[in-house]
Amino acid sequence: MSDTQYQERRSTLRLKMEAEVELKLLVPHETFSPRSLSGRTIDISAGGLGLVTYDLTKREYGEILRGMSHAKLTVVHPFFSQPLQLAGKVVWSSFHDPRPGKPAHCFLGISFHPFSRKAREELDAELLRAQENLTASRIDLPRQ
Repeated sequence: MSDTQYQERRSTLRLKMEAEVELKLLVPHETFSPRSLSGRTIDISAGGLGLVTYDLTKREYGEILRGMSHAKLTVVHPFFSQPLQLAGKVVWSSFHDPRPGKPAHCFLGISFHPFSRKAREELDAELLRAQENLTASRIDLPRQ
């Protein structure tokens, strides 16, 4: 495998789907005062999710994500039977300056904290339901 190819290392199903996210970043070096952000998922799995937010300036990004922050998330999508309440840690981030027609934005990768067996089964069931709905919504209907 060349250096430019990406090797998939995830062991769980990852769904590419947009869902609304309310995120509270708990910043250790600021006495755990939470910073509320909103964003949209890029993808989600039982192990974590990727999201984009437009709620951070470059200065805030540097201050808040100096060290990796803990996060509490609420993920809302019509394919979920209820909002997902999750907790995790920011494991990667990247800030992108504004460009013509595109505001500044930040990508975050969140790795979920370990779940109880019951919570993991509930999340797996929600992701499976979402996958089935995503697949069904992509089926082309015959034209009349």
